[in-house]
Formats: sequence, C-alpha cells, structure tokens
Amino acid sequence: SEAAVALSRPIPVRVGNEEQTLVLGHDVSTITLHFNNPTDANTLVIAPPAPVSTNEGNILGHSPRKLGIGMVEIKVVNVEG
Repeated sequence: SEAAVALSRPIPVRVGNEEQTLVLGHDVSTITLHFNNPTDANTLVIAPPAPVSTNEGNILGHSPRKLGIGMVEIKVVNVEG
C-alpha cells in the first residue's frame, strides 16, 4: 500500500553537521539516536519525506488523504561522558 511505502522511507535527522537516518514503523515505538555533537550545535533538524496520498481507510468518494509521519514525543538528553 502507499502507506507502507511511506513508512519505509528513511528520515534524515541532523544535529550540527552529523546526520543519521531513522525508519519508522506502523506502530508507536521508541527509537534512540546518539549524536556526538562536536560543534556544540543547538538545533535538531528532522526532514520528513513529502506526504503520500492514499485512499486507505478513506470514505468512498472522498479525496485521497495525505499521510506523513507521526511523533508522540521527542526527548533530547545530554549524556556526560
């Protein structure tokens, strides 16, 4: 389905000049990324892909809906070490 394709697309996440990717699944889950942040950046950039149009779960005759990503919580933790 279109929604399954949207879920499998990698999402770039950047802190300073360090970039990692995350791939979200259909269910809510916890994903942890570790950044070294040597440039002491104070910005987190999440670049989700463009939403995907789908009729999945849609009412017959209605326009396709756009599905993107869903996030429940973002937590940034400073780990000393």
